[in-house]
Amino acid sequence: MSMALGILGGMFDPVHNGHMAMARVAIDVLGLDQVRMIPCGIPPHREPARCTAQQRVDMLTLACRNDEGIVVDEREIDRPGKSFAFDTLTGVRNEFKNEKLYYLLGADALLSLPEWYRWHDLFDLCHIVAFQRPGFSLKESNTLQEEIQHRLTDLPGQLQTADYGLVLICNSFSIDVSSSQVRQRIEAQLPLDGMVDPVVIDYICERGLFSMSTK
Repeated sequence: MSMALGILGGMFDPVHNGHMAMARVAIDVLGLDQVRMIPCGIPPHREPARCTAQQRVDMLTLACRNDEGIVVDEREIDRPGKSFAFDTLTGVRNEFKNEKLYYLLGADALLSLPEWYRWHDLFDLCHIVAFQRPGFSLKESNTLQEEIQHRLTDLPGQLQTADYGLVLICNSFSIDVSSSQVRQRIEAQLPLDGMVDPVVIDYICERGLFSMSTK
């Protein structure tokens, strides 16, 4: 019997509760068997991570410690060159030939999709599930709106009727935290309560990451 796999990529610099909530909500709402969290190796469209690859993997591993259905996948870090979503999803598809793939991302990342390498080809590999962010509107990108208009659905169950190619805007959960906000709060010596797993906060503090003072 085939499985339904969620793919959640990102810098995770650091991982925060919004990332984890996305994975957990996806498992619940979409009925996924597993979510694979894939830290970016070399980002093609942004500055490198502040933390090392190993530190980001360590923080992800800590954040996922109590979630059997959420695993850390290091394929982008292990692969040389820039980390393009098309290459990652192609690799996952080659490894999990019979599984249905759901690519999970925030609505802001969805809006930037037309800037991605071979973005049209992503629809031949997976379904795309975007999680709301405050103020999100597809009207901000005419190119994207034209491409996905016929793919859009607001019914999670409809994704089960096709092998790939549909786009779901998930309104049952809105992301209101970002890694940049977390880093800014650390630099300003402000508390991270409710934003980051306490065990991950301890890891950040013990290593003085993002200029956080050590204990």
